[in-house]
Amino acid sequence: MTELTARNCRLRPFETSDAEALYGAVRESVRELQPWMPWCRPDYSAEESEAFIRHCQAAWERNEELNFAILDRVGQLVGTAGLNAMDWTNRRANLGYWIRSRYTGQGFATAATKLVAAFAFDEVKLNRVEIVVAAANEASQKVAISAGAVREGVARDRLLLQGGPQNAAIFSFVMRDRRKLPPLTFDGEPPVDDSVIARPPGRRGTGPKQP
Repeated sequence: MTELTARNCRLRPFETSDAEALYGAVRESVRELQPWMPWCRPDYSAEESEAFIRHCQAAWERNEELNFAILDRVGQLVGTAGLNAMDWTNRRANLGYWIRSRYTGQGFATAATKLVAAFAFDEVKLNRVEIVVAAANEASQKVAISAGAVREGVARDRLLLQGGPQNAAIFSFVMRDRRKLPPLTFDGEPPVDDSVIARPPGRRGTGPKQP
């Protein structure tokens, strides 16, 4: 299993046992998430959390999505981050994230975004990572900027949200931006910068299979 670690959090692939914690995190955050994430509704159920985790596990095996649970230093699930919309022909993917309401504003989303972007370049061997954010979602745009993503512009009517089309701000990391992200260190190697350390429990190379 791949595990990515920063000073305030660690990321790992979802486990079946995360379902209850994920359900609680979503239910707590419906008011904040619903405007931007159509799947997040007041009637969101525990069964949907279980189904999402099964989806994450299967999608990881197929290299279709690479989703991580974000855990704080004591193991509390504080959100999710990951890669989806994989375009293997062009070595590109979308990076998404959300944070449980009580943990927003504490740097978890920024740290997770940096970790996933570094993982995308170093382990998945992508060339480009995109972050697509509703133009009205200022909080999520601040995360992208804080993580070092480059704002490329606004795509008109890029997203369908709240019953209609909405403009989206487009951010990206490309391979030459890799130097802006912290290094990933494996198998106990001493990090150049200990703000981000990746420690798979097994040998190096436990990340996703290359297509």
